[in-house]
This record gives sequence, C-alpha cells and structure tokens, in this order.
Amino acid sequence: MRKGQVRGIDFALGMLIFIIAFSQVIIVLTHLLVPSIMQMENYSEYQELDKLYSLFYYSKGNPSNWATIGTSSLTDFSLGLSGDDGQLSFSKINRLTSDIADYWKIDYQFVKTSYGLLKDFAISVDSAIKIQIDSFSAGFGTLTVTGQVLEDSTSVENVDITAFVLDKENNVFTNITTTKKNSNEVNFISSFSLTTSNYYTIVIFANIDDIYESYYVFRIYKADDSFEYEEVDFNFRPLVLENKEKHSSAIDVRFSSPAITDEAVATVLFSKRDVGKSFYNQTLSQQSSLEEGNFYLGTNIPIPTQGLAVVIVQENDGLNYRAGYMGIPMFLTETASSIFGNEGILSGEYIYSFDLLYVRNRLVKCQIWVN
Repeated sequence: MRKGQVRGIDFALGMLIFIIAFSQVIIVLTHLLVPSIMQMENYSEYQELDKLYSLFYYSKGNPSNWATIGTSSLTDFSLGLSGDDGQLSFSKINRLTSDIADYWKIDYQFVKTSYGLLKDFAISVDSAIKIQIDSFSAGFGTLTVTGQVLEDSTSVENVDITAFVLDKENNVFTNITTTKKNSNEVNFISSFSLTTSNYYTIVIFANIDDIYESYYVFRIYKADDSFEYEEVDFNFRPLVLENKEKHSSAIDVRFSSPAITDEAVATVLFSKRDVGKSFYNQTLSQQSSLEEGNFYLGTNIPIPTQGLAVVIVQENDGLNYRAGYMGIPMFLTETASSIFGNEGILSGEYIYSFDLLYVRNRLVKCQIWVN
C-alpha cells in the first residue's frame, strides 16, 4: 500500500509540475503571440490606409474626367483627385463640397460603394497655414481687419497679405500688407476706404514664398436701422470648374438657385497680379437643361496659371440681394465646406495619415481617417 501511495503522490506531483510548467508556456506564448497578432492586424490596417490614400489622392479616378460629368451620368465611377498635370485637380476637389447642387454633388455612400468599402473614412484638403481673423470694424465708409497667419499654432512674420473687400454692387477694394510685430503681437492690419453699403464680402489671402497659400472669406451685414455690422452666412454655393479648353488658366462658374434677376456677376480674386490685375469680373447668364434645371453659367473666365483664388458670385436687382463663394480649390475642412466622408469617426478610434501635395503649385495638407 505504501508503494502505491508513493507512486500516486509522485504522479500527482508530476502532473502538478507539468500543469504549472505548461501554464507558464501558455502565458509566455500569449505574451509573444498576442502582440504579434495585433501588430499584423495594425500592419494590415495601415496597408489598407495607404492603399486608400493612394487611390484618393494619387489617381485620377474613373473616368479620368469625372469632374465635368454630372453625378447621375457617372458609371463605373471611382474617386481620384489627381489632375492631368500630376497635381491635385481643384475641379475634382470642388465636387466634394457638401452644399453644391445635387446634380454635381458626389455622395459619400456612392464613393464607398464604388470601391466596395466596408469601413468608414473621411478625407480633407486644407492649407498648411491658417488665417485667423482677430477683429474687424466697419462704419462710415471705412473697414479695418486685424488678424494673424499661423503655422503649427505659431504666428508667422513677413507673410504677404492681399486683402479684398467686395460690396454688393461688385466694386472691389484692395489692400496689400505683411504680417509684422505690432504691440508685442505678430499680426496684419488691412484698412479700406469704401463706398457705403450694408453688405461687404471680405477675402484675405496669405502667401509664403509662393509655396504655402491660404485664404479666408467672410461676409458682414448692417441693417438700415443699425450702426453695427455683424458676420452673416452666404446664401448659396456656386460650382467652379476648370474650363475644358483652357485648363488651369480659365474657369467655368455655374450655380442653380431661384433667380431673382436675369443675370449674376462672378468676381475672381487672387493674390498674385496677372497682367496688372488682381481680379476679374464676368456676367453669368441664365441657362436651362432637362438634367440640371435652371442655372447661371459663365465660361472661360481668366485666372492666373498658378496660385489659389476665390470666386464670389452676387445677384442684385436693387431690392433683393444674394451672394455665394467657392475657393480654387475649396478647402474641405470642418470650418469651411465640411470634411468629405463620415465625420463621426473623428470622435472614436481611427487610423490616420496625411501628406503635403500640390494644387496649382501650392502645397496643401491632404488628410485621411479610417475606422
């Protein structure tokens, strides 16, 4: 009996030692394998992210000229923002703005379906520098705007500033200055003598060495019984595309909305002078089609061959007045025309990438988020 008991105890001890040793092996393998599996999953996710980034930003999409084709006529569509010159196409970027006419708007679900995507994404295109408006004052035919130009939250000196004011009669006023140190702050001050108007649209351009450029657009209004101007929203969003015959040096402008007059006026503003001019005006005429409905159209409006620009469109019949704007390119940001895609993923877990790419010989920050 004693030998049997000893053997039983030995067996039990042996099993206990085996179980302890085996559990330690399992623990060690778990610590080794789980991070490896997670790394493989993360690697796969980042590969997918890089692939999607390349498809969106480095390809022309399908068809390659989709920017000029109404959304309902796009077949076998895939999103790609590159243009014929190897840079990003501002026409394609502008089609992603959230508040253009439905005939031209590219739907997020449309893009997901075209690529067979299961995950959500969001993309944006924005300037690498920021214009911050600190204050403005207007009244009695004068207007003064004070602001800063920020790079990574740092206010930058010696930035070229070209500021415009457009009244509702399409008169353009210009001020050229730079950012400099004023009272221990680095900022710019743009001042104007204006014709009296109860509406003004202000456009500020910031340019650093023709590499980085940004713009900021806002609109102010004063009621007839008030002395104070306040910032107000624009009424509509026109669409600005490259002219088919003169790529990058001319644009077409169109927008569909209830007409209050027989014509509207488009004013193109830009910071670098072109043949002695820093803006162009062109009248838009009313057009109609079965697919697009009634719309205003202006074609072959000249712009410089490089650099950013802003297009202001105004309707005014003396009693009714409306205005809208679009950038060249339109910045796809939360503060301008909203990020393209599912913005909700930015409040949760996501993987992210960005790069600096060229639009009209200016570097812009192109971002992507995928959850």
